[in-house]
Amino acid sequence: MDLDKLSNTCLRFPLGRVNLPLFDQHQIRCVFDFEACFAAILIIGDGPSGYSRWEKDKVWSGVCEPTESVLPYLPNFAKLPPRNGWLLDQSFQRGKNVPRPIRRGPAAIPRMGRDTMRILFLSSKPNSPSFRFRVEQMLPFFADRGHHCDVVFLAESLISRVATYRNARHYDVVFLQRKRPSRWELALLRRNSRTLIYDFDDAVMLNGVGKTTPRRTNRFRNVTRAADLVVAGNEYLAEWAAGTSHNVCVLPTAIDANRFHPRLRSEKKESFVNIGWTGSRSTTVYLNEILPAIAPFGNRVQMTVIADTTERINRALLQDVPFQFVRWSPESETTTVAGFDIGLMPLPDNEWTRGKCGCKALQYMSMGIPAVCSPVGVNCQIIEHGRNGYLPNTVDDWQQTIAELIDDPTKRRTIGEAGQITARQQYALDVVGPQLVQAVETTAANVRPCRSSSAA
Repeated sequence: MDLDKLSNTCLRFPLGRVNLPLFDQHQIRCVFDFEACFAAILIIGDGPSGYSRWEKDKVWSGVCEPTESVLPYLPNFAKLPPRNGWLLDQSFQRGKNVPRPIRRGPAAIPRMGRDTMRILFLSSKPNSPSFRFRVEQMLPFFADRGHHCDVVFLAESLISRVATYRNARHYDVVFLQRKRPSRWELALLRRNSRTLIYDFDDAVMLNGVGKTTPRRTNRFRNVTRAADLVVAGNEYLAEWAAGTSHNVCVLPTAIDANRFHPRLRSEKKESFVNIGWTGSRSTTVYLNEILPAIAPFGNRVQMTVIADTTERINRALLQDVPFQFVRWSPESETTTVAGFDIGLMPLPDNEWTRGKCGCKALQYMSMGIPAVCSPVGVNCQIIEHGRNGYLPNTVDDWQQTIAELIDDPTKRRTIGEAGQITARQQYALDVVGPQLVQAVETTAANVRPCRSSSAA
């Protein structure tokens, strides 16, 4: 790769910590311009990952995570004229030779036709499941309809968030994903949003153990009250939103059936049955409840975990069962899951877990893997016990269900095929994506006359 050519490439977005695609493992540094409230992202060469701060936090640098599919939707992607000294690390430390970013205004956003819109998606982290499954993979459906989409990840910096909220006035629709701004930040965003849509797929109004807290609950009620449309991931979440919102729709988390496809599964050669689970740090602890049900099978099975860490998993509960840990990545999420013979989704039954949207189960089912899940929340709607999956309750039920699937490969195949049909007919991306686009378009069309009449 021609590094000199890349050095002339600049990505601009609101001030703050934002992850952007990594170009061939080259280090990307962010240089903040506090006066302009925008950051210039400069590719300056190879470097180790990690973060460092210089000059009293006025300059931040770090290696950004790869999210190539988001790149076309990041605002203000532009090439700047060459500037001497861009590749010199010391020039950043002295604060010299830094190109001055340009404020984003209406001229930077393409003018749209009568039936097309400019949509601003606000989220938190590019690698979070909520963003990847409920925003990122939906963007092509909006683009197919001719809509112009920008994605901004809200930063920790208050200055950056204020700049983003003010910039929202240049868009027809603002799509806020999961975040619950403070009262005054929400007021600023609402004032600058022609149409405000709020999307959530977790019980964000509760803490991790399902308890209400005044701060969380009040912020959730405020944002659902302010939104023109609330998109909930399941009926349980919709009931919470219906208390303050007049317009709530339920759209399940969608699965890309082309990405999670049985064709990725190769002919089984191992003598053991691969029992698998995929998730994140916050949910690994749920595995401990069912590991005693797997322990009696010993070397007949292997336990595979895809996550960012295993520190909360009590591996001693597996006794002699072989254990494999695979660090999560967009690639391992599909290739490693394709090697599962049985997919697990254990959950405790509380107010928090009832807000889960069954993403793990749908990943397994879409690939033709028999899903064994706790009978909690939306799992009971997705799975019909014994037909397209299993819903064991007690540890003994889990052990009995797993034993049946270990001993009967034909049953694994039959249950997996039935689950695949359910996932593709009701939860596939090609089904849910157009529904979301239609909901956004309908809401924006209904809001525009109201805004015009109120302004008159």
